Amino acid sequence: MATRVASSRCLAAGVGEDMIVNSMKEYEDRAVYLPLKRSKLQDLTNKLKASRLSCPLVDTSRWDDVEA
Repeated sequence: MATRVASSRCLAAGVGEDMIVNSMKEYEDRAVYLPLKRSKLQDLTNKLKASRLSCPLVDTSRWDDVEA
């Protein structure tokens, strides 16, 4: 379940292609690759920051009624 939730969040934030992997080997490779490619890591960071402004998942006003 956690994997599906994380994948959905990555897709919603626009970083799915870069962050969703299909195996533990791919996960390990990505974990090694990103710190070595600072420009790619910075691109992902920038995408995430930009998506905060438009991603429905972080639009707290849309979720006000859930807490009520």
